[in-house]
Amino acid sequence: MVNPEYKSEEDLKKNIEKGKTWTKKIEKTPTFKVTQCPEYSHIRDYKQDQECYLLINVDKEKKEIVVGVCNYHNQLMEEFRGKIAQQVYNYILNQRKYITRLEHAAYLGKELKKAEIALQTGEEYLQE
Repeated sequence: MVNPEYKSEEDLKKNIEKGKTWTKKIEKTPTFKVTQCPEYSHIRDYKQDQECYLLINVDKEKKEIVVGVCNYHNQLMEEFRGKIAQQVYNYILNQRKYITRLEHAAYLGKELKKAEIALQTGEEYLQE
């Protein structure tokens, strides 16, 4: 979403490149508090999505991010491809077909961004 102060995405990008941010000074509410999050355990806190698991990779030849959606019988149900993380993320989530947990959506976003960066830099991508 583009801040109303900017006329276009391009205008926003130019200002970010110049070191300008589009966020205004934020004031804290009277009830503001800082919450320290508990340590996360990949074993104790992991909750499996009911519908599927995801295999994420990059296709260096086509310069695409690839997401395979698998059922728990280890069968590939659908494959999604796109050039940038946001494109793939939005399309998969807007389908409302596979992702049923917020943690899974957050994980997908994190991994897609890592895959996008790997494509841009030529580095290897390894899914966590």
